[in-house]
Amino acid sequence: MQPINGNEDWLKSCRDRKPFYLETYAYDAPNVLETYSEDDAKFEKVLLGKGDTVFFNAGQHGKTRDPNIEHLTELFDCMDTARAEGDDTDWPKLAYVISNQLHFHNLEEGGAYGGSSDDSKFCLEEVDGGNNPFLNEDKDVFGEKLTTVGFDLDLGKMGNFHIGKGSKTDETVGFTDCAHWTMPGVPDILAREVATSMLITTIKGFDSGNRK
Repeated sequence: MQPINGNEDWLKSCRDRKPFYLETYAYDAPNVLETYSEDDAKFEKVLLGKGDTVFFNAGQHGKTRDPNIEHLTELFDCMDTARAEGDDTDWPKLAYVISNQLHFHNLEEGGAYGGSSDDSKFCLEEVDGGNNPFLNEDKDVFGEKLTTVGFDLDLGKMGNFHIGKGSKTDETVGFTDCAHWTMPGVPDILAREVATSMLITTIKGFDSGNRK
């Protein structure tokens, strides 16, 4: 499903101590990018509560990653403050998923940087994720703030599972894509990590409820 242009502002909702809503597509909506509208049957507005978990990632594109990290950090801090003051309005649980492991020809920075101008025909088979600035920033900024997903994964040796060299018209030309993955493959590993995190959270909640 295509992403949605929504109007939610959870940071404002937190500051106002109001509930969080998720603007999303209805089940039978067409797979096209559109802007949310309350009067359009293709969309629905879902109230999120303490039984829900929302998984975030700040992305890896230069123009959006830094603002995303800043806004996410503000949101997490606001929620912590509200809860410390007893103002929690049954907000959902938030979790952070580790950033993507890249395999561009840049060993010094764990394969993190590359683009359509790369002359290399193939992605690197192996990189050291410990040198990847995106992964390190994730751990430094979010590692102690909230539930994390995939932080213990080591995908440094999975370079052959990227899409690699090609274009829509000719596999011998085009750019080297060492960011996106073939399917099935690494995305399924991350999906497993998300599902495991949800299961653990559910079990902990069940055990806590029984102790009461």
